[in-house]
Amino acid sequence: ATEIYYTGYHPYSLEKVYTAKSSSQKESQRQFFFWYDKNNRKKLIAELKRLNRADLIDKLYQKVK
Repeated sequence: ATEIYYTGYHPYSLEKVYTAKSSSQKESQRQFFFWYDKNNRKKLIAELKRLNRADLIDKLYQKVK
């Protein structure tokens, strides 16, 4: 994992791998790990819309019937 983070390449396949470097990129990823946290909901919805993935909003936040 350390090699991937610092080089941006997988050590065996040499494929380029995205790694978050800035604090804002890391925060953006953290929102997705903790999608169920109510404090992250507004930011996560905005990020999904920015990524043109608004279709996932209903899947994550289904209304209880």
